[in-house]
Amino acid sequence: MFLFFHSAVNAQQYYSWSVGNTGKILKTTNGGTNWTTQSSGTTNDLYSVYFVNETTGWAVGWSGKILKSINGGMNWSSQSSGTSLDLRSVFVIPDSVTDVSEEPLINLSNTILLKNHPNPFNPSTTITYSIPDFGLGSLPVKLIVYNLLGEKITTLVDEEKSSGYHSVEFNASNIPSGVYIYNLTTNGHSVSKKMLYLR
Repeated sequence: MFLFFHSAVNAQQYYSWSVGNTGKILKTTNGGTNWTTQSSGTTNDLYSVYFVNETTGWAVGWSGKILKSINGGMNWSSQSSGTSLDLRSVFVIPDSVTDVSEEPLINLSNTILLKNHPNPFNPSTTITYSIPDFGLGSLPVKLIVYNLLGEKITTLVDEEKSSGYHSVEFNASNIPSGVYIYNLTTNGHSVSKKMLYLR
């Protein structure tokens, strides 16, 4: 059975989580040498995960699903997002007025947007993405296309980009038709989408 994992995040040097299809969550505490499965309590596809430290994190996904853990992913509780739209990315910023007892707030308005048009396409498509203003100026951005086996097809972007909307063309004339995954990574966040190339 093939499972596609959409997103991974490092909370510290050795602690990482990865989320994917049918509510799958994996955790490593040794830098990826070993992974353990965590129970998310959902069968919804999960697209992104973000931990602020070794214990507190959020995962988001299909149909507005938000999950929160305060014990390193051992248990996850559902939170209301107020939407039935798919949530493709999550990151956490501190509240602008805070004290040491408050937790960081989840901010769903500053998400990384990623899409391609047309889809399906032949032989080229334009991938458009937005980089939120993290307050850090230009950030390193990578946009990579993979096949369904996880093999890298090409790197479309590998450079610093400012916040805002950007686009790049992907030409598939030299590869077989089929489903491909394009993955955008910036500032510790990763978002993936599927596209269909039909000859």
